Amino acid sequence: VLVHPAGGTVSRYRVLLGSVPGDWTVAAVPFIAPGVSGPPSVNDLAVHYSRLVMERFGRASGDIVLGGFSLGGNLAHEMVAVSEPLARRTLKVIMLDAMTPESYPDSPPPEETLLRAGRAVMDGQEPTAVDAESAMTDIWRVTTSCLYGYRPWCAGGVTVSTVPCDHYSMLSDRASIDRVGVILAEILSAYDEHDNGSL
Repeated sequence: VLVHPAGGTVSRYRVLLGSVPGDWTVAAVPFIAPGVSGPPSVNDLAVHYSRLVMERFGRASGDIVLGGFSLGGNLAHEMVAVSEPLARRTLKVIMLDAMTPESYPDSPPPEETLLRAGRAVMDGQEPTAVDAESAMTDIWRVTTSCLYGYRPWCAGGVTVSTVPCDHYSMLSDRASIDRVGVILAEILSAYDEHDNGSL
């Protein structure tokens, strides 16, 4: 199950589909407002998304691998932290270039800085231009605002794999996509004995 990055869409994950072994089901969670008053926190989104994932896959056989790029990695991590039923079903959490919570600022940057970052992240991802009036920008503001002051972090084993790229080219540069795909395939192949697994 792949969780959306800060842009709120999941279209960037299409480039990884060819790397997923055939016996795995792939699902993705786009931004879905959790129905809380005010901007949602990482915890609000994680609780909401973990419920959605368990509603969809809770009765299915097989185990789950959660993952996400950037904010999506943080959300996947937090989903396991807040949901014991989901944690019991989750084999692995894959965080693609997600920063540690300590790396996030305590307060939002100026509006122009936020919009510039949004344009850079979404460049080439969606046909609609990112501007101050667009729905994409509103989602960008909401999803990035949940990270300011975010600090929770779980302990546990961490495996780091290096991909020679920057944050913005990880899922857009062909060589980087291929490297991420190899890493993803290696992780999932280790669990091939789990029939009907879900990524």
